[in-house]
Amino acid sequence: MSLWSPSPDGHERAESLLSEAARAVEDPVDTREAVKRAILKRIRAPEVLRKAVEQTVPVPGKSKVLWKGILSRISSPLETGGFWDRVRASLAPSGEVQAFLRGRILGRLQPVPAVPFHYRMVRWTAVAAVLLLAIRVSPLLFLAPQSRASSPVLLVPAAGEVSVLMGGLWQPVQGEVILQKQAVIRTGAGGAATIIVHDDGVLRLGADTTVDLRDLSDRPSAAEEFPTIELQGGTLWVQSLVPAIAPSWSIDVPGGRLVLHESSVSLAASEGDTEVQVWNRAVFLFQGKTERSLVAGEGMRMMPQGFSAVRSLTAAEEEGEWVSGNLRRDAVHRREIALLQQERRTKNAGILPTSPIYPVKRVAETVDMLFTFGQGARTQKLLQQASTRLNEAAALLATGSGAEAAEKPLEEYKQLLLAMGSGSGQDAVVSNMVQEQVAAEVSDVTAVLPDDDAYAIKKTVLETSAALPQSGVKPEDVEGVLLVDSLNALTRRAQEGDVAGASDAFKELEPSLALTTDRSSPLSQQLRKEARAALTVFAHILDTENREAGTGATVLDPGITQYLPSRPQPVVRSLSDDEINSLVMQMVNRIFLYKQPRSRYNQLLVEFRSVEGNADRGKILRRLYHALPEDGLARYVRTEFQKVREEVEASSSSMHGAATGSGEEL
Repeated sequence: MSLWSPSPDGHERAESLLSEAARAVEDPVDTREAVKRAILKRIRAPEVLRKAVEQTVPVPGKSKVLWKGILSRISSPLETGGFWDRVRASLAPSGEVQAFLRGRILGRLQPVPAVPFHYRMVRWTAVAAVLLLAIRVSPLLFLAPQSRASSPVLLVPAAGEVSVLMGGLWQPVQGEVILQKQAVIRTGAGGAATIIVHDDGVLRLGADTTVDLRDLSDRPSAAEEFPTIELQGGTLWVQSLVPAIAPSWSIDVPGGRLVLHESSVSLAASEGDTEVQVWNRAVFLFQGKTERSLVAGEGMRMMPQGFSAVRSLTAAEEEGEWVSGNLRRDAVHRREIALLQQERRTKNAGILPTSPIYPVKRVAETVDMLFTFGQGARTQKLLQQASTRLNEAAALLATGSGAEAAEKPLEEYKQLLLAMGSGSGQDAVVSNMVQEQVAAEVSDVTAVLPDDDAYAIKKTVLETSAALPQSGVKPEDVEGVLLVDSLNALTRRAQEGDVAGASDAFKELEPSLALTTDRSSPLSQQLRKEARAALTVFAHILDTENREAGTGATVLDPGITQYLPSRPQPVVRSLSDDEINSLVMQMVNRIFLYKQPRSRYNQLLVEFRSVEGNADRGKILRRLYHALPEDGLARYVRTEFQKVREEVEASSSSMHGAATGSGEEL
């Protein structure tokens, strides 16, 4: 008996079990054939395996010899007496165990019914869906979410009484308030308030001022029927950081309307009139169909009957607390807004080009585009990618990687938008989306000046806006804006005390100044006026800083001296008594043309400025004092007269001759 051969009884029992199992699973002929074909189909080997089988099958003559040797090894009778034979016999299972194992094994070898086709389709569809979902979601792991922080409209009381009109009643404001909708704000006597309008600019209210905020949206519209702001009365300082290619601010004032972009202006409104003083860039004034423009250093009165003549603002006006204080606040506010915009872009940058996994981010952007359908959606996605390039450049500049590292993402931004703008062809929707995106990008970088590393972003965005087809921005206009920005940066540098550095930087800028004087230059007339005004302001600040430092004006470069503002020369000829009386009566008539005390006081200040430098200034003020009510405006004339006396006493003895009559007693 062989080592693994069952006993005769076990063999018969196994055969019986197999027969019963065969009868139990016996199927019709058709079913068996179908099962057979399915099994054969599943186990059919590829061509390579069939060839391998052919190569390994022994030749017919050898197969019998091989099988005989195998059978002899597994079925030869045990030889007693050997040690290993006794070990094998002790380890061999009994016949019952062998029969049991054979039954269990043969039962597991029965054919398995085929899975229906639709079940297999559902399974593969589910696998494909999961795979596609994983691919679609994968960009979210590498792409930073595109978000634009929304800064609020913030009302900050500064001094005195500040109120907001709510439900027809004036409600006092004690602390900072976020304005959510149209609001009317009023300051009382001695009151002051500041309104921060998103990152587009700031409004500063003086005493006895009422302002109606009509449009609180970011990037407000300058629609003719819906102004941004209405000044109902009082004194208002406006600093706008809205660029020229974006929707501008419009301000309704007594006597007309103003439209301003990136500028600073002081407004003093009284009954029907508004005194306008421009201290940075330019402002456009409208009255019906009549239009005027003012640049920095110019002023004008808007009246119901028309505009007054343009006048040059005086040094005394600039050195006053209202103007000088607001100009200092403007510089601080501009720096804060530029820093805030830079931080926003840095946070939205995501993975930077300096990171080793940056290629994965770019692949994720490509995958994201593949799963974006529809022209509008794809255009929006491309605009987001262009904005991401700007964010990356801002982050690289902020982290100190240098301007060279930021050049590549900035160039990609420019090329991507130009490709979209020129490739969109006749599609007005895509063209408008690109134009709106560029306008928004310019608005987000307006506050930065050339003395900041982030100015490379502003320059790229401006150049891109000018290069887009059907753009209203011209390349020469961009050149003019960059020139004015450079002059403003030099002015700020001089104000901060770096006079020598500002002078040296001016020499590098001089070759570009020909654009401001050459009438044949492509620079627009308005930008030439703005540039000339910026030059005058810069020269004046540099001259003032030199004088305060005790160095004198002689150290100024001749190229800067030529832009100094002309100083009014004192009138040498003395006026006759009749001429003085006539002049004083004209002044009184202009003052009492107004009914409100505040308006009369404002006009009195204008009259004070009109006689500055007049040799008979003292006589004129003395006559004006007696012509006005003693318990009214006359007391302000006494204060002005005292100021004149102090000026005379502080001047040198050589100035006494020119000041004849100025020291008289009232």
